[in-house]
Amino acid sequence: MSSSEIISAWESYETGLQLQREGKYKEAISAFNKAIEHNPKYMHFFQRGRAYMALNQYRNAINDFSTVINLNPSIRNAYFYRGRAFRNIGKKKRGLSDITKAANLGSGDAKRWLKLKSK
Repeated sequence: MSSSEIISAWESYETGLQLQREGKYKEAISAFNKAIEHNPKYMHFFQRGRAYMALNQYRNAINDFSTVINLNPSIRNAYFYRGRAFRNIGKKKRGLSDITKAANLGSGDAKRWLKLKSK
């Protein structure tokens, strides 16, 4: 991979993050697609998955979070978000399993979610 590809990926990733902060999720996905094309890092898939979640495109989000987990199984919030996506498509047990795994790995988001759901 050339240094120009790494720079292009980083610029696309940063653009995607900014678009995501602005609520422009479709545009953010396009930017993350470019980042992935140049340098398929787990963080690019993670952020694209979050953008898919914001657009209620849960199956796409599940695919991206699964890729994150395959690339780096220690990314605890990938399990958390994938679990939420599974729950949103009706796979509640599978979702709870992922969210519990995220909590066991130390995800504060997952721990809070589990605590709220147990009340």
